Amino acid sequence: MSTSTTTRVRIRELLPKLQLGRYQPGLLNSITDVPGVLVNTESIILPASTSHKEINTGVTTILPRKDWFNKACYAGYFRFNGSGEMTGSHWLDETGLLNSPIIITNSFAVGPCYSGIYEYAIREYKNEKGLCDWFLLPVVAETCDIALNDVTAFPIKPEHVVRGIDSASNDAVKEGNTGGGTGMWCHGFKGGTGSSSRVIMGIVNDADKNENLVQYIVGVLVQCNYGAQRDFRITGVPIGQMIIAETEDAVKTVLRKASLTNILATPTVRKMAKELQISLDDIQGTGKDGRILEEDLLIFKSSKSSRSNSRIPPLSPIFAKQSSKSHSNPVSSSSNLKTTPNQSQISSITDRKDIRKAFVQIKTQANSIPHFTYCDQYDMTQLVQIRKQLNNEKRKFSLTPFIIKACSQTLIDYPILNSHIDSKCETILYKASHNIGFTIDTKDGPLVPNIKNVQQLSISQIENEFNRLQELAHHGKLLEEDLTNGTFSLSNIGDIGGTYAVPILLLPQVAIGALGKIIRQPVAQDEDESYSYRVRSMMSVSCYWRDVGIPESYWQASMDLVLQKGDLNLDDPEWPILTRSAQRLPAHMLSSARFENSLISPGCTINGTVIRSILGPGCIVDAGAIIRDSILFDEVHVEEGATIERAIIDEKVVIGKQALVGGGAKTDITMIGKKIKIAPGIHVPAGEKISPKRIKD
Repeated sequence: MSTSTTTRVRIRELLPKLQLGRYQPGLLNSITDVPGVLVNTESIILPASTSHKEINTGVTTILPRKDWFNKACYAGYFRFNGSGEMTGSHWLDETGLLNSPIIITNSFAVGPCYSGIYEYAIREYKNEKGLCDWFLLPVVAETCDIALNDVTAFPIKPEHVVRGIDSASNDAVKEGNTGGGTGMWCHGFKGGTGSSSRVIMGIVNDADKNENLVQYIVGVLVQCNYGAQRDFRITGVPIGQMIIAETEDAVKTVLRKASLTNILATPTVRKMAKELQISLDDIQGTGKDGRILEEDLLIFKSSKSSRSNSRIPPLSPIFAKQSSKSHSNPVSSSSNLKTTPNQSQISSITDRKDIRKAFVQIKTQANSIPHFTYCDQYDMTQLVQIRKQLNNEKRKFSLTPFIIKACSQTLIDYPILNSHIDSKCETILYKASHNIGFTIDTKDGPLVPNIKNVQQLSISQIENEFNRLQELAHHGKLLEEDLTNGTFSLSNIGDIGGTYAVPILLLPQVAIGALGKIIRQPVAQDEDESYSYRVRSMMSVSCYWRDVGIPESYWQASMDLVLQKGDLNLDDPEWPILTRSAQRLPAHMLSSARFENSLISPGCTINGTVIRSILGPGCIVDAGAIIRDSILFDEVHVEEGATIERAIIDEKVVIGKQALVGGGAKTDITMIGKKIKIAPGIHVPAGEKISPKRIKD
């Protein structure tokens, strides 16, 4: 571990316009902004010697007030996990008072720090006879720095705590690997000590209400140390496992380059590698004796990042030539890309042979992996109405940003859909970003720029980026970064009057959709002869075969829908886009109906209790029936007194009177198949799976 005398810039100083939370920080943005609070951090960093290995540890001392011994303050605590130790917590539970410093250190130093508080108190507060006529329960908390510190050396002594109490001040707290956080890490990254404060306005007592507001300062100090790198996830994506895999691959590559082993590859593979601009030194062959195969090149091409400064791998030859045209200056000071090619080089870009060759290669690569195409119709009536309303408000929107956002939200619900798998079906590479592309027909042929990190953007931001990329494409100014690293793409065959298509995958992207034309057509109402006009669109999607998960995953994703958001907010990146069910009469709530945090579809008749559940169109819940934490598809009938808990019920199922379906352990989801009738009084245990085939057998 290395140390530096240079103070690192905090993120607020690096990004002055960054707004973290609703409230402004205090003067120092530190816990010491709270009046009376004093802090000291002391790090112990020693190189390895004959008596011990490398030492990286320390002590953080927090005084709730200077005279903490005689003037206790109100206090409480909350344990975030079940293994953290903090002495003195029982006293806090019983009295709600704190009359001790708070010491944070490593797990092996709790004893010496405990003794250090006593040594300070005895030095300062023993009576005239040199004895103690008081008692004290010191507060010492710990996290474990065993990975970076030789805990067996016990470097922390009671005098470190005594010195910390004497030296505590109201200066800004030192952050990073300092004090008790010196040897701490988090998911394989730097952990340690952090502090912040916020200024809020509040009342002195209830009688004041909104009058006589008083300024308060809330401070926090955190010692962060938890989590293995393999368990590090962001929005469900296993980032830690991806980092470990990349690191292992990098080590293998270095060792392989250092060896004298010959590279085994056929002339065809060598020619393909040259066309794809891939060095065979970077490939780990999966054939016999490490022979490099064509599929090894395709997999490497799919997973290669654009982080290299010297070259960003294109999606196809046509993209590479287009990007060369668009760079009028070097990309960066460290880049090897040169200035704009001369006119003779540019003219070759529009050669139709190049375009045909590029698409032959794309199709060949796409046909090398197992994939399928799914086609369906979607009801766009409400979306078209919203767009019409927005455009009347002098804010022009197309339908595409809504569709792009809906695609991104699907990838959030099912992260595995934003991944691809190797040829042996052994490794799945998750994609952290939703880089969604769309096809544009330009004078140089069709191009697919993509909007980066759609999962972080609002619909308004998507619309702005969509318009920007279209404008650049029509003027031939798209950059290579606009065309690479896509994870999902959309094309619009509706522009030429098309309905359905079989779009070709653009490796390494995981899927591609083709939007058909929007039509207005009559749609029959439920079980009657009346019709209403609906606006519908066709969509075709080609993608890898994917396992979207076990029933529990589907159940959890659906349950998340009952956490309702507010009204339409085009500037909120997390505002959900929900699909619309078939047109039916509004749901009918009878006198005994009771429901909470549930989604009830049109056509339902409710006379029972529905809690945290989703009911499809046409469901009937009779009096006394209870549905809890469940998903019911279309036209399910739950008869009087029946109970359903933690279950997925397929369409046109009948649950008989007083029957019990599901319940039990949280991990057990009960499933009932299509058109099954559960007899009155029957108990279907938790976790049971009843299918029509099983009933028939």
